[in-house]
Amino acid sequence: MIIGHLKKFARAAVSPGSLFKGACLLVGGISGVFLWAWQAQFAALLGNTPAVSSAVLLAAAITIAIGFRLKTGPAQDTKLLTVAGTLLFATATWAWAFPYLIQRIGWAAHRWGTSLIDSPTAAFTFTFCAALVALGIPCLALAKSWSILAESAGSDAAFVKQAGRLQFVGYSRVPLAWQVGGFGCGLLVAGCGLGPWLGIQTTAMTAAVFAGVAGLYCLWQSVHPVEFNNEATTEHDADVAPTFLTLNLVRVATWIALAVFGLITANWMRMTGQLFLISAEMQCIAWGGIALGLASGVGLGVWHSRRQAGQSRLGVHACFLFAAWAVCLTAAFPLLVKGSLWMNAYQSSRFWLTAGRGGILWLFCLPAGLTWGLAIAAPALTRSTRTALLMKRFALIPAALGFCCYRWLDLPALGPAVLATCTAGLLWLAAGIAAVSAGKLFAGWWRRGIMVTSLAVIAISPVWRTAYDPALAARTLFSTEIFMAYRSKFAIDELSQFDDARLHKLVEGKQGTYTLWKRRGSQWQIRENGLSNTVLPGDTELHPQFSAEVLPGIVPFLLHDQPETALFLGMGGSGALSSSLHFPLTEIVCVEADGAYLDLMQNEILPTTTENPLDDDRVSLRQADPALVALAGRKLYDVIVSEPGYSSRPYNSAYFTAEFYQNFASQLTTDGIFAQRFR
Repeated sequence: MIIGHLKKFARAAVSPGSLFKGACLLVGGISGVFLWAWQAQFAALLGNTPAVSSAVLLAAAITIAIGFRLKTGPAQDTKLLTVAGTLLFATATWAWAFPYLIQRIGWAAHRWGTSLIDSPTAAFTFTFCAALVALGIPCLALAKSWSILAESAGSDAAFVKQAGRLQFVGYSRVPLAWQVGGFGCGLLVAGCGLGPWLGIQTTAMTAAVFAGVAGLYCLWQSVHPVEFNNEATTEHDADVAPTFLTLNLVRVATWIALAVFGLITANWMRMTGQLFLISAEMQCIAWGGIALGLASGVGLGVWHSRRQAGQSRLGVHACFLFAAWAVCLTAAFPLLVKGSLWMNAYQSSRFWLTAGRGGILWLFCLPAGLTWGLAIAAPALTRSTRTALLMKRFALIPAALGFCCYRWLDLPALGPAVLATCTAGLLWLAAGIAAVSAGKLFAGWWRRGIMVTSLAVIAISPVWRTAYDPALAARTLFSTEIFMAYRSKFAIDELSQFDDARLHKLVEGKQGTYTLWKRRGSQWQIRENGLSNTVLPGDTELHPQFSAEVLPGIVPFLLHDQPETALFLGMGGSGALSSSLHFPLTEIVCVEADGAYLDLMQNEILPTTTENPLDDDRVSLRQADPALVALAGRKLYDVIVSEPGYSSRPYNSAYFTAEFYQNFASQLTTDGIFAQRFR
């Protein structure tokens, strides 16, 4: 019996359909690894500011949409598989040449000059153009290979004539779900496995080898085609044809809903950043969860459309449920803090900590991806197969725009809890417009119940907006004393007494949430997403400065014979900047990337201290990303001091690369000194 089952399994595994699904899964995984490696190289070169990261994301989304939209012939033409194999071979070759392209981009940034440093718009424009060339061309090729593999299984929607009328028999774009699922697995493997172990370049080269294997399969398949059920036509039933106004109204509502998905995702990433460190590994887990949820949503939407003869309504109802789920997670923030505190206090295994924190991320990511997949897979949302196909091809662009606008428009300043309620209401409204325009989607008490219940949950969500408390997370989740007290069975309400700091101000910055605390009467402390960023005494006669804050502004100047000019990359706690003023310097330039941090230092802390380095005429401040200063800066300095913050944060990764050090080596004088603080 066992041998018989094994034979059946072997025959199923080598069947044409299984091999085809395996090829789709492999191509999706290769795409995930490639995008992870290419984005990491961009971030290592240009930094990870909102201007740079949004430019890379938009360039990838636009070119992927163009790749899906690009037509090369009829779907049933097996010669298209030859095109897909060629595209995969070309992408593999591109991966080998990508490091040289990155070097050329660095050279172009140096030629661009100071305009790239001083203007976020210029940084966005330059990065977008560079990403369109270096990242967009291979993304377009990968997207087209995805499209060919999906179309080779059949047309987008199948209608056959039965008894003189057209009858819907289902969708054949199931390979899309396998591709998206493979993409999510590729992100997880690259970000949590191969990437940290092998390195970025070696991981990309490994994916290039597998891309060659997938290309060989496509070439072989073009010579030995598999017969799929492609006899169905793609005609549309006249009974379900929408009017022009209805069709455009539904399109606008769907695109708004997709943009809101991007906003909600960015907001959730900001909120979970208060619970634990969002490292590069956690980012890959989050995006992998969204991709796996998207694959599940596409597969479920296609399956349900087959059962409902093309009239699936899951997409609309999933949007209603997800809008309510997003605001419920805000109310659950204190419970998530307790769960994170338990993990920090009792778990020392890195594996279980990563699994637990990834599970918290997936509380949002999997439902988000599932809802997104259902919204773009079920045609009943649009009552038109053509419009549903448009949603599939262009779904990335509005979602990417929503994600980018979250930081570009400084939406975190409104408050993540308030923004969660607003975006959930906007998603409910967009889904409601699409539902009403699409037809009778509320036949049945349970459908009406979903709509009304989700609206009620969103309406009462402002009552629990105070449940989101970043100060509580910063006070309890990053202190050894509180961990020990929690293990000693102290109540969670009593744990705050073990921290002598008192909250003074809370500010939402570009990269995270800053909380300003006052300790022992005259000490200031800034915590970035809970982690202590700097401690600065208000009166140095009562509290001397910490040596770690002062030494970067003393040691390199003592080692130099006659320092005259200095460049500080990061303001830190201003201790190093104040110490450098005791040397005979003629010019000191301080570069800080986050404007919210600068405002805290300039308006809240430094005016109350006995030593304010900004009062010195030799000091000049500039808000810019140090990674861009490394690329585009041309002035020479005697001493360069780098205070990048914690190396574990993904947006600081560009400050610990060989290219970063090489670029600043060219900005030093003959006997210049470069010093960097590691933590």
